[in-house]
Amino acid sequence: MLSLVLLAALVACNPGPAPPPPTASAPSAADVPDPIYEAYDVFVVAGQSNAKGRGTAEEAPEVPAGAAYEATPQGEIRALADPVGGANTGSAWPAFANAYTAATGRGVVIIGMAAGGSAQVHLAGDGPNQTWDVSQSDNLYVRADRKARRALRAAEDELPSVRAAGWLWIQGGTDARRIDDGRLTVGQYEDALHALARRIQQDWGVPMYLWVMGTDSRGDVPAAAEVRRVQNDADALPEVVVVYRDAATFPELGWMEPDNIHWSQPGLNDAGTDGGQAVAMDRLDRLGAGSVDPTTPDYAGDVVIFPNPSEAPRLNAGCPFRYTVTDTLGRRLADGTGAGPTPLPSLPAGVYIAQVEGRAGRPPECTASVTFTVAR
Repeated sequence: MLSLVLLAALVACNPGPAPPPPTASAPSAADVPDPIYEAYDVFVVAGQSNAKGRGTAEEAPEVPAGAAYEATPQGEIRALADPVGGANTGSAWPAFANAYTAATGRGVVIIGMAAGGSAQVHLAGDGPNQTWDVSQSDNLYVRADRKARRALRAAEDELPSVRAAGWLWIQGGTDARRIDDGRLTVGQYEDALHALARRIQQDWGVPMYLWVMGTDSRGDVPAAAEVRRVQNDADALPEVVVVYRDAATFPELGWMEPDNIHWSQPGLNDAGTDGGQAVAMDRLDRLGAGSVDPTTPDYAGDVVIFPNPSEAPRLNAGCPFRYTVTDTLGRRLADGTGAGPTPLPSLPAGVYIAQVEGRAGRPPECTASVTFTVAR
């Protein structure tokens, strides 16, 4: 796959019909189904054990063949079905994929990078790669970022119009206990959470989609309410979108595992379904559900560009044009003019909206087409 034709990616933003309900068991890794969508959105799952999932795989919903995949750093692409991400249990992600694809008409790729028991903030005595604290050199994010990029490249090689779309974050219990023990402050936790979200946006150009932490069936540690407050407040940041807030009600609903800490499969399915719908609405709102026609003489519009994290986008037009590039948060990144193949300046990875206008005085023969590609 030497290039991605972004006009196809634009059309793929239009929500299509949801696939029919599955009637057979999910395909095995040895029988990878062909994709059924024109484009696929990649989500990195991160955080601690409820992100990985500790439910019952047999109670997770089936995913229609070709609608969603799991990608691994080893280069494997397999049909999405629990267990996901190295677990041997059920997760929220089949339900997430079903809700997201139904709402957007785009497929899903899940990359599992969660680490059970991991903390947000590094404390004295923590070993290497035990926390998601980006202020430390040996943090879990750096390792997850490296592995997730390998998995993303594998998905790009196998699936059509792949783009990074978000990091799915479920975490907080370890830090709540550390705050309760007096080893950590709420302010330190908040600063570390915000720093991680900014780093994800900087490196990937996508938001952190956050599921607010749940509770222990035996009762909250006092600091848990403060952690949930910090997580809810993070929704005000441009880099964070809170997509699920109901996990604290799981004990009263009977949606907890016997260990009193982990969500059972009904809870995971609910979190995945509601979270998937919320993420879908955010993606459609950020990118726009419509497409533009760049073939008309009066063409002027927004073009969605989906570069690989490691590649720079390039504009290619049949006539002179001017452009402005912003990121998904609306921040202006670059502008200029061009004619013919025009590489954009060095930009952070992610999804960009490039507004392109034909320049005054262009000859009529230049109005036939404008294409946008990402060269590899």
